[in-house]
Amino acid sequence: MTTAGSATQGLTSTQRRLITGIAVIAGATTMVSAAYNYILDPMLDAFNATESQASLLRQLPSIAALLVVFLAGVLGDRFGDRRVLYAGGALFTAGSLLVAVAPVFALAALGMVVQSIGTSITFVVALGLLSARISDPAGRASAFSVFAIISPVIYLLLPVIAGALVDNRTWRLVPLIWTLGGLVMIWACWRLLPPDEQIRGGGELVTPVIAGLVLAAGVQTINSASNAGATAPDTLIRLGLTVTGLVVLAILYARRPGRRCRWRHCGGEAC
Repeated sequence: MTTAGSATQGLTSTQRRLITGIAVIAGATTMVSAAYNYILDPMLDAFNATESQASLLRQLPSIAALLVVFLAGVLGDRFGDRRVLYAGGALFTAGSLLVAVAPVFALAALGMVVQSIGTSITFVVALGLLSARISDPAGRASAFSVFAIISPVIYLLLPVIAGALVDNRTWRLVPLIWTLGGLVMIWACWRLLPPDEQIRGGGELVTPVIAGLVLAAGVQTINSASNAGATAPDTLIRLGLTVTGLVVLAILYARRPGRRCRWRHCGGEAC
């Protein structure tokens, strides 16, 4: 059986600190999905939410996370992984705190959206940083073994804690735990992660934004088709948005520098 201690054998101290920091980040972001279903109904009851509001709260966080999933990697390349992780941790913490203290439904929903954006950014960038800084196959296998241990541990512990808090206290204590997790995440970025190396520059931002929109629209199309039917107006509108986004992506990809040189030949040689 692989343990965290045996998995990190053979790694340098810097790599161990990096893996520990990434593990803390992964643990903090996993807390939300592990406990969300335990607070959703009490939260909706507390705000006297309508059926449409309940549906909105179930869908908005995942849509927000999908919108930035491609953008996150580009931001890491452009501004530095550590800086982007700081920003993602701050969004996660602020969103969690807003959910905990929200007096009305709209602020709670906004908090979940902000938190989901922070979660998506930190998770994507953290994985990219781990892969970039540990390049040898043995070290990478060890690093991802530790990374894989975190999620099951959180899913074993946090639902028990969340259930006890909801039953005996208040659901608002659960997002407060998320807030503490976000603060620990920021601390891990500061104390455990290495400084950013030379900024890689990154690419343009339009394509990953549109790709996120296409992904979110595609997922919502599938959900609408399952719930309302494939010919329902909502499904067709979302399908139209997905197809339109795919066409725009194809046009942007065709106009990328170097693409025409690969498609066109002059005198038997590539242009």
